[in-house]
Amino acid sequence: MDDISSRGTSGAVTPLPPGEIFAGTARYYARYRPPYPDELVDRVAALVRPDGRVCDLGSGPGTVAIALAGPGIPVVALDPNPDMLDVGRRAAAECGPGGSSGWSAIRIICRPRACTAWRGLRSRTPFTG
Repeated sequence: MDDISSRGTSGAVTPLPPGEIFAGTARYYARYRPPYPDELVDRVAALVRPDGRVCDLGSGPGTVAIALAGPGIPVVALDPNPDMLDVGRRAAAECGPGGSSGWSAIRIICRPRACTAWRGLRSRTPFTG
């Protein structure tokens, strides 16, 4: 089974709703999850057209969104968990308008069902980086 799931009292495995998978863990996830390597963020940023934007699907606390917004790339951070997005909002705000981050370029959206639809997405061009 590819969905995150839990066992009910009957022993049956049922999928958890997307917004509940990381329920109650946002603060810890943001604090203890190892950061993505700068090289990864640089490679993704290099693929964005000058007029392009990035959708960080399943953004969690916005680790990648904030890193990409630093050089001013417009980012849509999409996650089903409102707590993750709240942690991301606070982290982006800490970068501040006077800082080096382009934090104001981040649009934050909470859409639980959108994050389950990613399986149907197809890129027009394959990612080869």
